[in-house]
Amino acid sequence: MMPRARFLAALLMVSLIGCADGQAPPDEEPATPRGSYEIDRETGETIARHEDEDGAVTTMRSGPGVPPVLPDRFTLYPGARVTNTTRVERDGLILLTVDLESGEDPAAIVAYYRAEALEAGFAIEVDLEGSEGVTLTGRSAGGDTLSLVAANGQAGTRAQLTLALAPG
Repeated sequence: MMPRARFLAALLMVSLIGCADGQAPPDEEPATPRGSYEIDRETGETIARHEDEDGAVTTMRSGPGVPPVLPDRFTLYPGARVTNTTRVERDGLILLTVDLESGEDPAAIVAYYRAEALEAGFAIEVDLEGSEGVTLTGRSAGGDTLSLVAANGQAGTRAQLTLALAPG
């Protein structure tokens, strides 16, 4: 399996760790635990870890208090409030999702990230404006991807920035 495909498969496994009821099917031995999943009741942060059959480890941290550490070429939208951050790592690959709220128009937020993406060498692949919001996606020559969705919400604009970053 290609590294990115293995990363996504491990991400799926991490997300499913907490979904099972813990009961082994009849006539089968319980599986050896290969990961962990915990939720901090005070902060709401979720921490998960999964090790696949080859020993590769995927980790995930998600919650409103997880630091939204963006790569140097990207910054948080000025004045936006971060409502949640999810960071998944495996073999140098990073998947980062940052949920934002702002009083600005969705188009302004998309324009900001479009400019940062272009400055960082991303080619814009999708730039759609609809009645509910705006979607932007891009890809760098090194294989990094960016996805941004910004839409009007009850208290302003809600946006979700997702970056998938290749090793290196």
